[in-house]
Amino acid sequence: THTLSQLAQYLNGTCLQSGDLSLKGVATLKEATPEDITFVTQAQYAPLLAETKAAAVVVNAQFAEKCALPTLIVSDPH
Repeated sequence: THTLSQLAQYLNGTCLQSGDLSLKGVATLKEATPEDITFVTQAQYAPLLAETKAAAVVVNAQFAEKCALPTLIVSDPH
């Protein structure tokens, strides 16, 4: 288990909202649970942000504005 802010430090990223959010796993946008973090790397998947059950998302700056979820911005979400 890690917090969003811990992941931000590790990945050299910027945490937006809920840095103390506890995350237990990583999953795809479609398979994520409320304990998971997910990621978006391509524009074709950005619409799934509105449907995911993930607790948080890792994105690059291009997708940050599209996220209602707690967000971790990194240069390369892979």
